[in-house]
Amino acid sequence: WLLFSLMKYNPIANFLEDKLILYSKELNKDIDKINVIISISGGVDSLVLSYIYCYFKIKYKIKLDLVHFNHKISNNSDQMALYCRRFAKKNKVNIIVKNLHFNSMSNFESRARQKRYSNLEIISRKLNADLIMTAHHKNDQIETLFMKKNDGADWISRIGIREKIDNIRRPMLDISKDQIY
Repeated sequence: WLLFSLMKYNPIANFLEDKLILYSKELNKDIDKINVIISISGGVDSLVLSYIYCYFKIKYKIKLDLVHFNHKISNNSDQMALYCRRFAKKNKVNIIVKNLHFNSMSNFESRARQKRYSNLEIISRKLNADLIMTAHHKNDQIETLFMKKNDGADWISRIGIREKIDNIRRPMLDISKDQIY
C-alpha cells in the first residue's frame, strides 16, 4: 500500500508510467504482456528506474528482470554486485549478474559498453524480453554531446544518446540527475 501511495505523487514515476504506456502501444502489446529487462549498475539512476519498475511489476503485472554487469575493475565491484542482488531479492525480482573480463584497459569505456550491450541482447533473446532499459538521463546526454563536440566527432555521433534503438529504451533522457536525487 505504501509503495502505491508514494508512487502516485511521484513525478518521475508518473513520467515513466506514461513512457511505459507509450512503449506498450509501440509494441502493440497489452502492458501486462510486456517483458522488460533493466540494466542495473547499483548507482542511484538505475536503482530509481528499477524501483519504479518494481512498482509497475505490481501495478501492471509486467515481467521484470534485472541484469548487473560486474566489470571487476574496482575494489567495490563485488560489493556493488551483492547490493544489486539484495535489491532484487528485497523487491522479488529475478537478477542475472554477469562478470565481464578484460585483457586490457585500453579504450575500456567503449569495450565495456560493447560487451554490456552484446550480453544484454543475448539475455534479451533468452528471456524473450520486449524491452531492454538503461537509466541514462539528461546529464549523461549533455556530457555525451559535449564530449562528442570536443572530440570533433562525425554528425551521427553528435546526435548523442538516443532514446530508442531496436528494443533498447532509455526512458529517463528527459530527467536530470537532480530530479533523480
